[in-house]
Amino acid sequence: MWRAVNGSDAQAVAAWLDEGGGVDARCAEHGDATLLMGAACVGQEAMVRMLLQRGASVNLRNSCGSTVLMGAAGLGHTTIVQALLDAKADASLQATNGITALMMAENQKHTAIAQLLRQHAKRQAVVAEVRAATKAAHAAAAADAMAAELLGEEAAEKEAAAKKGKGKKKKAKAPPSTAAYGPATTTSLAGASKPAATSAASTTPVLEPAPLAEQAVAAAPTQSARELAVAALQQAIGAGPLKPAAAQEKLPDEP
Repeated sequence: MWRAVNGSDAQAVAAWLDEGGGVDARCAEHGDATLLMGAACVGQEAMVRMLLQRGASVNLRNSCGSTVLMGAAGLGHTTIVQALLDAKADASLQATNGITALMMAENQKHTAIAQLLRQHAKRQAVVAEVRAATKAAHAAAAADAMAAELLGEEAAEKEAAAKKGKGKKKKAKAPPSTAAYGPATTTSLAGASKPAATSAASTTPVLEPAPLAEQAVAAAPTQSARELAVAALQQAIGAGPLKPAAAQEKLPDEP
Protein backbone atom coordinates (compact mmCIF):
# COMPACT_ATOMS: atom_id res chain seq x y z
CA MET A 1 0.00 0.00 0.00
CA TRP A 2 2.96 2.33 0.63
CA ARG A 3 3.91 1.89 -3.03
CA ALA A 4 0.37 2.81 -4.11
CA VAL A 5 0.62 5.98 -2.05
CA ASN A 6 4.00 6.95 -3.46
CA GLY A 7 2.84 6.04 -6.94
CA SER A 8 -0.25 8.28 -6.68
CA ASP A 9 -2.56 5.31 -7.18
CA ALA A 10 -5.57 6.87 -5.47
CA GLN A 11 -7.95 4.17 -6.76
CA ALA A 12 -5.87 1.38 -5.25
CA VAL A 13 -5.68 3.19 -1.92
CA ALA A 14 -9.46 3.87 -1.93
CA ALA A 15 -10.21 0.21 -2.72
CA TRP A 16 -7.91 -0.92 0.07
CA LEU A 17 -9.70 1.41 2.52
CA ASP A 18 -13.09 0.19 1.34
CA GLU A 19 -12.02 -3.38 2.10
CA GLY A 20 -11.32 -2.38 5.70
CA GLY A 21 -7.80 -1.06 5.52
CA GLY A 22 -6.83 1.43 8.22
CA VAL A 23 -6.64 5.05 7.12
CA ASP A 24 -3.90 5.64 9.69
CA ALA A 25 -1.90 2.56 8.73
CA ARG A 26 1.87 2.97 9.29
CA CYS A 27 4.94 1.77 7.43
CA ALA A 28 7.62 0.45 9.75
CA GLU A 29 10.21 0.52 6.94
CA HIS A 30 9.80 4.31 6.63
CA GLY A 31 10.16 5.40 10.20
CA ASP A 32 6.65 4.42 11.26
CA ALA A 33 5.17 7.01 8.91
CA THR A 34 1.44 7.02 8.13
CA LEU A 35 -0.22 6.92 4.70
CA LEU A 36 -0.98 10.65 5.04
CA MET A 37 2.72 11.38 5.69
CA GLY A 38 3.74 9.36 2.66
CA ALA A 39 1.26 11.20 0.39
CA ALA A 40 2.28 14.64 1.72
CA CYS A 41 5.99 13.99 1.36
CA VAL A 42 5.67 13.19 -2.35
CA GLY A 43 3.34 16.14 -2.91
CA GLN A 44 0.19 14.11 -3.70
CA GLU A 45 -2.39 16.78 -2.81
CA ALA A 46 -5.35 14.79 -4.18
CA MET A 47 -4.29 11.76 -2.16
CA VAL A 48 -3.87 13.92 0.93
CA ARG A 49 -7.36 15.37 0.58
CA MET A 50 -8.86 11.95 -0.02
CA LEU A 51 -7.21 10.56 3.13
CA LEU A 52 -8.37 13.59 5.13
CA GLN A 53 -11.93 13.03 3.94
CA ARG A 54 -11.62 9.42 5.06
CA GLY A 55 -10.74 10.62 8.55
CA ALA A 56 -6.96 10.44 8.61
CA SER A 57 -5.39 11.91 11.77
CA VAL A 58 -3.30 15.03 11.14
CA ASN A 59 -1.33 15.16 14.40
CA LEU A 60 0.16 11.67 14.56
CA ARG A 61 3.98 11.44 14.89
CA ASN A 62 6.53 9.17 13.31
CA SER A 63 9.48 7.57 15.07
CA CYS A 64 11.31 10.93 15.15
CA GLY A 65 8.34 12.80 16.60
CA SER A 66 7.64 14.62 13.34
CA THR A 67 4.12 15.29 12.05
CA VAL A 68 2.79 15.39 8.51
CA LEU A 69 2.68 19.22 8.72
CA MET A 70 6.39 19.36 9.51
CA GLY A 71 7.20 17.17 6.53
CA ALA A 72 5.05 19.18 4.11
CA ALA A 73 6.45 22.50 5.40
CA GLY A 74 10.07 21.31 5.13
CA LEU A 75 9.52 20.03 1.59
CA GLY A 76 7.78 23.22 0.41
CA HIS A 77 4.29 21.85 -0.37
CA THR A 78 2.30 25.04 0.25
CA THR A 79 -1.17 23.83 -0.80
CA ILE A 80 -0.80 20.66 1.24
CA VAL A 81 0.26 22.74 4.26
CA GLN A 82 -2.92 24.82 3.84
CA ALA A 83 -5.05 21.70 3.54
CA LEU A 84 -3.51 20.29 6.70
CA LEU A 85 -4.10 23.56 8.59
CA ASP A 86 -7.72 23.56 7.45
CA ALA A 87 -7.99 20.03 8.86
CA LYS A 88 -6.92 21.34 12.33
CA ALA A 89 -3.28 20.35 12.17
CA ASP A 90 -1.42 21.65 15.26
CA ALA A 91 1.44 23.88 14.12
CA SER A 92 2.76 24.28 17.68
CA LEU A 93 3.84 20.63 18.02
CA GLN A 94 7.56 19.92 18.24
CA ALA A 95 9.59 16.98 17.01
CA THR A 96 11.95 15.05 19.25
CA ASN A 97 14.73 17.53 18.46
CA GLY A 98 12.44 20.53 19.25
CA ILE A 99 11.85 21.54 15.63
CA THR A 100 8.42 22.92 14.66
CA ALA A 101 6.80 23.20 11.24
CA LEU A 102 7.64 26.93 11.10
CA MET A 103 11.29 26.25 11.90
CA MET A 104 11.49 23.66 9.16
CA ALA A 105 9.96 26.08 6.61
CA GLU A 106 12.38 28.84 7.64
CA ASN A 107 15.40 26.51 7.57
CA GLN A 108 14.50 25.43 4.04
CA LYS A 109 13.79 29.02 2.96
CA HIS A 110 10.16 28.35 2.18
CA THR A 111 9.08 31.95 2.80
CA ALA A 112 5.46 31.58 1.70
CA ILE A 113 4.91 28.59 3.95
CA ALA A 114 6.61 30.36 6.85
CA GLN A 115 4.33 33.37 6.38
CA LEU A 116 1.32 31.09 6.16
CA LEU A 117 2.28 29.41 9.42
CA ARG A 118 2.84 32.78 11.19
CA GLN A 119 -0.58 34.05 10.14
CA HIS A 120 -2.13 30.81 11.29
CA ALA A 121 -0.41 31.16 14.67
CA LYS A 122 -1.80 34.70 15.08
CA ARG A 123 -5.30 33.53 14.26
CA GLN A 124 -4.98 30.70 16.73
CA ALA A 125 -3.87 33.13 19.44
CA VAL A 126 -6.88 35.35 18.80
CA VAL A 127 -9.19 32.35 18.87
CA ALA A 128 -7.65 31.20 22.15
CA GLU A 129 -8.15 34.64 23.69
CA VAL A 130 -11.77 34.75 22.54
CA ARG A 131 -12.41 31.29 23.91
CA ALA A 132 -10.82 32.20 27.24
CA ALA A 133 -12.88 35.40 27.47
CA THR A 134 -16.05 33.54 26.55
CA LYS A 135 -15.33 30.86 29.11
CA ALA A 136 -14.68 33.49 31.78
CA ALA A 137 -17.91 35.31 30.86
CA HIS A 138 -19.87 32.07 31.06
CA ALA A 139 -18.27 31.27 34.41
CA ALA A 140 -19.12 34.76 35.72
CA ALA A 141 -22.69 34.48 34.48
CA ALA A 142 -23.04 31.07 36.09
CA ALA A 143 -21.62 32.42 39.36
CA ASP A 144 -24.04 35.37 39.28
CA ALA A 145 -26.95 33.07 38.61
CA MET A 146 -25.91 30.79 41.46
CA ALA A 147 -25.48 33.74 43.82
CA ALA A 148 -28.92 35.09 42.87
CA GLU A 149 -30.44 31.67 43.45
CA LEU A 150 -28.78 31.36 46.86
CA LEU A 151 -29.94 34.86 47.85
CA GLY A 152 -33.47 34.01 46.75
CA GLU A 153 -33.45 30.80 48.80
CA GLU A 154 -32.09 32.67 51.83
CA ALA A 155 -34.79 35.35 51.52
CA ALA A 156 -37.48 32.68 51.22
CA GLU A 157 -36.18 30.90 54.33
CA LYS A 158 -36.16 34.17 56.31
CA GLU A 159 -39.69 34.99 55.19
CA ALA A 160 -40.91 31.52 56.15
CA ALA A 161 -39.22 31.81 59.56
CA ALA A 162 -40.80 35.23 60.13
CA LYS A 163 -44.26 33.93 59.26
CA LYS A 164 -43.75 30.95 61.56
CA GLY A 165 -42.70 33.26 64.42
CA LYS A 166 -45.78 35.48 63.95
CA GLY A 167 -48.01 32.41 64.00
CA LYS A 168 -46.52 31.29 67.32
CA LYS A 169 -47.02 34.76 68.85
CA LYS A 170 -50.67 34.84 67.79
CA LYS A 171 -51.26 31.41 69.33
CA ALA A 172 -49.58 32.48 72.59
CA LYS A 173 -51.69 35.67 72.88
CA ALA A 174 -55.05 34.01 72.15
CA PRO A 175 -56.80 32.92 75.48
CA PRO A 176 -58.28 29.42 75.73
CA SER A 177 -61.90 29.17 74.61
CA THR A 178 -63.05 27.69 77.96
CA ALA A 179 -61.52 30.52 79.98
CA ALA A 180 -63.07 33.19 77.82
CA TYR A 181 -66.43 32.76 79.46
CA GLY A 182 -65.46 32.18 83.13
CA PRO A 183 -63.86 35.51 84.11
CA ALA A 184 -66.11 37.49 81.81
CA THR A 185 -69.23 35.91 83.31
CA THR A 186 -67.98 36.50 86.83
CA THR A 187 -67.21 40.12 86.01
CA SER A 188 -70.61 40.59 84.44
CA LEU A 189 -72.33 39.09 87.46
CA ALA A 190 -70.23 41.19 89.80
CA GLY A 191 -71.00 44.27 87.74
CA ALA A 192 -74.70 43.41 87.70
CA SER A 193 -74.81 43.00 91.48
CA LYS A 194 -73.26 46.39 92.15
CA PRO A 195 -76.24 48.55 91.01
CA ALA A 196 -78.55 46.50 93.25
CA ALA A 197 -76.32 47.06 96.25
CA THR A 198 -76.04 50.73 95.41
CA SER A 199 -79.79 51.02 95.04
CA ALA A 200 -80.35 49.34 98.37
CA ALA A 201 -77.84 51.58 100.03
CA SER A 202 -79.39 54.68 98.49
CA THR A 203 -82.87 53.88 99.98
CA THR A 204 -81.55 53.55 103.53
CA PRO A 205 -80.63 56.89 105.20
CA VAL A 206 -77.15 56.94 106.78
CA LEU A 207 -77.14 58.82 110.10
CA GLU A 208 -73.92 60.04 111.65
CA PRO A 209 -73.65 61.36 115.20
CA ALA A 210 -72.69 64.90 114.16
CA PRO A 211 -72.81 67.01 112.04
CA LEU A 212 -75.49 64.98 110.21
CA ALA A 213 -78.42 66.18 112.30
CA GLU A 214 -79.82 67.95 109.33
CA GLN A 215 -79.75 64.70 107.30
CA ALA A 216 -81.69 62.98 110.07
CA VAL A 217 -84.27 65.72 110.01
CA ALA A 218 -84.62 65.48 106.26
CA ALA A 219 -84.92 61.69 106.42
CA ALA A 220 -87.83 61.72 108.90
CA PRO A 221 -91.05 60.86 107.05
CA THR A 222 -93.57 62.81 109.18
CA GLN A 223 -93.56 65.98 111.29
CA SER A 224 -93.88 64.23 114.63
CA ALA A 225 -91.17 61.75 113.82
CA ARG A 226 -88.93 64.57 112.67
CA GLU A 227 -89.30 66.36 115.97
CA LEU A 228 -88.43 63.19 117.85
CA ALA A 229 -85.33 62.63 115.69
CA VAL A 230 -84.12 66.20 116.21
CA ALA A 231 -84.59 65.91 119.95
CA ALA A 232 -82.67 62.64 120.09
CA LEU A 233 -79.78 64.06 118.10
CA GLN A 234 -79.61 67.21 120.19
CA GLN A 235 -79.47 65.16 123.34
CA ALA A 236 -76.70 63.04 121.84
CA ILE A 237 -74.51 66.02 121.07
CA GLY A 238 -75.41 68.00 124.19
CA ALA A 239 -77.27 70.74 122.42
CA GLY A 240 -79.95 70.96 125.06
CA PRO A 241 -83.72 70.74 124.59
CA LEU A 242 -85.21 71.13 121.14
CA LYS A 243 -86.61 74.52 120.26
CA PRO A 244 -89.67 73.84 118.12
CA ALA A 245 -89.76 77.29 116.55
CA ALA A 246 -86.12 77.20 115.37
CA ALA A 247 -85.76 73.51 114.55
CA GLN A 248 -88.96 72.97 112.71
CA GLU A 249 -89.27 73.96 109.14
CA LYS A 250 -92.57 73.83 107.56
CA LEU A 251 -92.85 70.75 105.47
CA PRO A 252 -95.51 70.13 102.95
CA ASP A 253 -98.34 68.01 104.21
CA GLU A 254 -98.26 64.40 103.19
CA PRO A 255 -100.97 63.42 100.86
